[in-house]
Amino acid sequence: MRTGSLETTRFIKHPCAIDGCKNELASKRGWCATHYSRWRKTGSTGPAAVKVWKAPIVDGMKDCGDCGEMLPLASYNANSHGAGLPKSMCRACERSRNVAWREANPTYWQQWQKDNVQKTRDISNRRRAHKLSREHEKIDRDLVFERDGYECKLCMHPLDMDAKFPHPWSPTLDHIQPLSKGGHHLYVNLQAAHFHCNTAKGDRVDPEAFAYLLQES
Repeated sequence: MRTGSLETTRFIKHPCAIDGCKNELASKRGWCATHYSRWRKTGSTGPAAVKVWKAPIVDGMKDCGDCGEMLPLASYNANSHGAGLPKSMCRACERSRNVAWREANPTYWQQWQKDNVQKTRDISNRRRAHKLSREHEKIDRDLVFERDGYECKLCMHPLDMDAKFPHPWSPTLDHIQPLSKGGHHLYVNLQAAHFHCNTAKGDRVDPEAFAYLLQES
């Protein structure tokens, strides 16, 4: 912070306003980061106790940050942000929390899927590729469109980037080698295509076999 003085400004700690919370680093609304984040997600600050992020691991056992029981590491899911370290709460507590959240927000995922159609399709394709034992990776559709010059690689006409799914000319991603025919969900096996062209192609591989379907009526 610039004060116009050469003297070092001392950071003043403010305790969290939630009764019982021992965190001394309060931010917005006078709450600590944990309670503020919990309020934004659920509408309630929840319990006063701040969960321990990294509980000690002793002889392959770790106490759950939610129920407090000492459980083997096999009872925890891996933390995606911690190089294989276990999460703070056990699978049972995490499952209960997820169920409670879904019951409190019954329409969240339906609305999210409507607002993120292409992301939903990518998740579905990766899940399908996994079930078929195909290679798969997370795809950024904008990178594919940019690579292909915003042009449908089936009819060779420009994509309408403003058209929204399921408009016939809305931009989609097409598997060059369909997943059902041994293809993989990878950048090298994806190309830009109109929704109409992609649907007309189906699971065919030879472009000449469905070229007549791409002609405008």
